[in-house]
Amino acid sequence: MDELITALTNGFGVLDRLSFLPNPAELLSMAPEKISIAAIFSGAGSVILGKFTGSVGYITMPMNYSALFIGAVLSNWAFASVRIPMLDATMQTPMLLTVAGMTVTALAVMMFTRTEQY
Repeated sequence: MDELITALTNGFGVLDRLSFLPNPAELLSMAPEKISIAAIFSGAGSVILGKFTGSVGYITMPMNYSALFIGAVLSNWAFASVRIPMLDATMQTPMLLTVAGMTVTALAVMMFTRTEQY
């Protein structure tokens, strides 16, 4: 019984494999500069992404914006400890991580909401 409780509290070893990720509490205490960069870039990206995805009515633009924003914030959180030489850690690295996260998210959105080709 003790082994089962230990396995449950450890998440059956899954938590040990995810130890490279930062603390989830850091997601809520992200720097305002990173949030504002993600918000601005997601707005521009949602307009561009709207040209390549199918229309699902009035929810297309907010759906694209929220998906890109979540992708940008998650990439900034997941790679918070990455230091890229020759880039400023306060502006340029978050911009690069934001664009990388938005690219992955945009590809997923385009895959699920592709336009109909006849």
